[in-house]
Amino acid sequence: GTKHAYCRNPWNVLDGFIVAASLVSLIFEDNPDISELGWVRGLRVLRALRPLRVIKRVPELKMVVNSLFRSAPIISNVLVLLIMFWLVFGILGLQLFGGKLYFCDDPLVVSRDDCVGTTWTECADEVSGICVSGLQERVWAAPSGWGFDTMPQAVLTLFEVSTLEMWLDIMFWSIDARGVGKQPFENYDQSVAVFFVLFISFGSFFLLEMFVGAIVTSYNMLQEESEGGAFQSERQKQAVAKMVLRKKDDVFEATYGFQEPLHKVMVENKLVDTLVTGCIVLNVFVMALYFYDMSAEYEGTLDLFNDIFTFIFAAEMILRMAALLPGRYFKSGANTYDCFVVCVTMGEFIYKAAAGGEIPGAAVLRVFRIARLFKLMSRIKSLMDLVITISTAIPTLVNVGSVLFLAYFIFAVLGMHLFGTVKRGEFLNEHANFETFARSLLTAFRMST
Repeated sequence: GTKHAYCRNPWNVLDGFIVAASLVSLIFEDNPDISELGWVRGLRVLRALRPLRVIKRVPELKMVVNSLFRSAPIISNVLVLLIMFWLVFGILGLQLFGGKLYFCDDPLVVSRDDCVGTTWTECADEVSGICVSGLQERVWAAPSGWGFDTMPQAVLTLFEVSTLEMWLDIMFWSIDARGVGKQPFENYDQSVAVFFVLFISFGSFFLLEMFVGAIVTSYNMLQEESEGGAFQSERQKQAVAKMVLRKKDDVFEATYGFQEPLHKVMVENKLVDTLVTGCIVLNVFVMALYFYDMSAEYEGTLDLFNDIFTFIFAAEMILRMAALLPGRYFKSGANTYDCFVVCVTMGEFIYKAAAGGEIPGAAVLRVFRIARLFKLMSRIKSLMDLVITISTAIPTLVNVGSVLFLAYFIFAVLGMHLFGTVKRGEFLNEHANFETFARSLLTAFRMST
């Protein structure tokens, strides 16, 4: 074959595999005897991988996935270390708690030998959602969903502990354990907590942070190789470069005689800049003094201060616009937003003066005033540098976020195919299930957190 043969490209192979699986499942879909076979149903589930075909057709997504594959060797080393650590603690957990976490549903029983016969309980049966008291068989059982009885179960339990999800329940249950065949007693052996504290300290905080560190190291290597644009296509790199150059090449040149003195006062003068900054902070502080059920006099005083600030900001906007002229003034996003806020607040003031009442939606309009606080970023160089850095990283965030959403989408569809008909229970309930795509997507997101 030639160098450019279809099957030499892994993305083409994935694309062809998904299409072939979809065609085979489509062929047998009308035959009920064959369509219910396990392997045909498996092919039907593979339809969930169809969104992966998008990656091949979007260069930005393709670059992110290729970069992640290139970082696999570094990540795999940390992953091996992490698994080895979990295996060591899994073996230790198996020795310490294996068979000891069982309990009898009758709290008066002290051992497995006594957990026989029946006992009176307040909820022996449930009729129309109401508990009915009566006799019930005693049951000796293990905690549901986790334990240390087998190695796979121990490792899965430790994985749950490492996510810090319900780890306190597992620790307290282990503290109560007395021994094999013995009913747990509350706080029987508190020294057991050391096992979980050590595991979380190293297995969760340290090693998982190492895992993140490996990804960051890999990202920095890719950043150097791609000349500062890891996870960005050439088109996005050029757009970011133009944005940065536009900010650097913004040099003032006066067109009319009145502009020069106005520019020195309104743009270059640090004292004016400081005064406007102080007014912004004071305006936000005044708006923070509002509260529910305040007196009319108190509210009127605060409104007066807000009106004064409105005219101060309007005067500052007009003078700054005169110094820069509208064409140059509106090149700045901060100036454009400032003009928008001033126009909104002046419109609110005029309506209140003319109609004698508040404009509909006044509470929403005040949010824009509060957001003027962000204008301070343009006046503080260190904050502005941070904003520029974040803005240059937006294309990367969009690319990575798109791949992440694609993963959520695929797992949501897979969840619908695999668990859509599973009966609801304690954890699979009305809030977390895979019955609809929207609920499945939310459940997948919830699991990732």
